[in-house]
Amino acid sequence: MAKEVIDQFPQMANMAVDLAKEYREALDSAIKANDASSKDVAATIDKVIDILSDQLNKGDLTTEERLQIVDIIGQVTGYKLELHKSNQAFLSQGIKYFGLFVLGVVAVGVSATLGGNGSVSLPSMNDNANEEL
Repeated sequence: MAKEVIDQFPQMANMAVDLAKEYREALDSAIKANDASSKDVAATIDKVIDILSDQLNKGDLTTEERLQIVDIIGQVTGYKLELHKSNQAFLSQGIKYFGLFVLGVVAVGVSATLGGNGSVSLPSMNDNANEEL
């Protein structure tokens, strides 16, 4: 049986690699789309901050108006920070699920190679009898 497993392992490995490549391509596409969208949002936030900063330079603003503008700049900057955190979480999840996907494909391949029951016999430490796991 071990020889059969070893003989079929290259086929299973190739299948796992092919599936992982397809999943990676889908993940790359999602990352690129997310990146483009995030850049657009970040650019808009930067424009808003620039406009508000220009407003602060006006000499005819009251202290209350200046404080309001500074408060709004702080809020808008917070949105940019949240966008960054969201992107980091997206990337982290993508990497995590990619790893789980690859492990799942390998597990299914190994199970199929072993005949579908997923059990492996190992020699006993006490005697030469096989124990099934």
